[in-house]
Amino acid sequence: MPPRPPRHTLVPNANNVQLLTRLLELVGQGVRDSRSLADLLDCEVRTVHYYTQAGEWLGLLEPGEDARLTGLGLEYVYAESDRPKVYARAAWANAFVRDLMQGRGTTLPEVDELAAFVRSRQPGMAETTAWRRATAVRSLLEPAMRHRRRALRATRTQLGLPFPEPAPPEPTTPTSASLRGDAGDVPEVYRIVLGALLDHGELAPGHVRALLDRAGARDFPVGDCMQLTLRRGDAHRVGDRLVVSRGAARRRQLTETAVGVALSDPGYRGYLDLLRRASRGDLSSSRQLAALRDRYAGWDRRVFGAAASPRQLARDLDRILMGRSIDAFPMAGDTGAAPVALHAAFLELIDERDLVLALPPALVLLLGGVKAVNRLLDGAGEKNAVRPPHLCEAREAVHGGLLHPGEPVPRAIPDTVSLRLRVLAHVPHLGLLATLLLLHRQAGPRVEVMAGDGGLRVHRVGEDLGELMDVLDGFCTDQGWLVSRRARGGLRGTDLSRVLQALGVAVTVRERLLLEESFFARLRGEPEDRELHQRLRPLADRLLTWLEELRA
Repeated sequence: MPPRPPRHTLVPNANNVQLLTRLLELVGQGVRDSRSLADLLDCEVRTVHYYTQAGEWLGLLEPGEDARLTGLGLEYVYAESDRPKVYARAAWANAFVRDLMQGRGTTLPEVDELAAFVRSRQPGMAETTAWRRATAVRSLLEPAMRHRRRALRATRTQLGLPFPEPAPPEPTTPTSASLRGDAGDVPEVYRIVLGALLDHGELAPGHVRALLDRAGARDFPVGDCMQLTLRRGDAHRVGDRLVVSRGAARRRQLTETAVGVALSDPGYRGYLDLLRRASRGDLSSSRQLAALRDRYAGWDRRVFGAAASPRQLARDLDRILMGRSIDAFPMAGDTGAAPVALHAAFLELIDERDLVLALPPALVLLLGGVKAVNRLLDGAGEKNAVRPPHLCEAREAVHGGLLHPGEPVPRAIPDTVSLRLRVLAHVPHLGLLATLLLLHRQAGPRVEVMAGDGGLRVHRVGEDLGELMDVLDGFCTDQGWLVSRRARGGLRGTDLSRVLQALGVAVTVRERLLLEESFFARLRGEPEDRELHQRLRPLADRLLTWLEELRA
């Protein structure tokens, strides 16, 4: 007896496109077993088998016991008004349909002729069975006939295989090409160090040394730079590290220019105040200025272009601040509450307040996958190394890298599944974006991540809630967490999207970012992924509640 052909090649016995669509929608929401589908569709399990087989035949479902959408099936579920076109692409991509319609244009054969064609493909099928199958197939194909030309063009286009993206180069720290090596360089050099502190959340002495060297400030002492950070209130000292303060995060716009760094510095502001008092004839301030002029001469050149003069100070400040009072300009000094170092993964600490979350630019290295990460891990455990901040090194208090605070450096990451689980549990912004996508798949289109002007945007019930990074930061702030990232020039929502797609967590369908189907299925089916799902669920509930109240 010849072996039975694969299920997905058999002519289907389903005839209702609307029922098939409803089944695919339920699969898109994570309903996969036949009994649950039958209960929700109010039909028999046998009927579910008919329709899942039809979905496989059309290439909208993967062959297998548990229903899973193909890439085309995922597109169909979320295609909205374009569903007929996507359905037509699926139908015209089927070899049975192409052979059946050869030379016919878009006119389907009558049932008797179609039944004969079915029997030619499946010899031995009874005539009555072939007639029923022909009737079913005719009903399934009728909606696809109106879009033949576009469907064939789209099908041919899809045969092109994209070239893989090369692994990205390691991110570099911005440097200045105008350093002169004197005191005037201090605001520019410090701006670079402070930007790195905001990017990574914490810096060790070796990091600071490497950043200074890259900036051309090889003679600038590490200790002086770290003391300046502490004096300004931009960081707390935790062990031997600088950990970003809430004050620095609030003042992050000041890192964009050396002038902003200088004018926000308490020491330099005190010097400018003495100049203002001297301009009013205060003799005591004149004596104090004598001791400070040499110290801040370089700063004056960086800010004003020349030595500051008490007589011209008001006009110079007015020119720089464009009419804004210097007293209204933010001044560093306030640190805010000290960070609490909690040694566990981010997803295990969502009930805690005062977490410090960072978004290191080096996260784009995850695009290189396991090989790129393991290259980084080689030597990452070396203490006190002079190198820029590292994605795979030990941390003291800040969540944002591949290791949570207090975690020892592993030798290697064994595979992509392990890397994916680690990233989602340890890197807050990537875990939160994955949670948003999980909400969309489970709750339907109430919450969506859509491509918009300038990047990704979050929508709820069709309402634009804002740019992705702003929405995620707003949620984190509401939870009492400190988000450390620079105002401009850091990672964007599109960067996070690329990382999740490289890890097999997300996929772009038209203008939507969606949870990838096989990963969505693993969250319910594989032990390790089920554990991750259990950790994501309370975060998802909290995030959904916050989003629903955001514009209530």
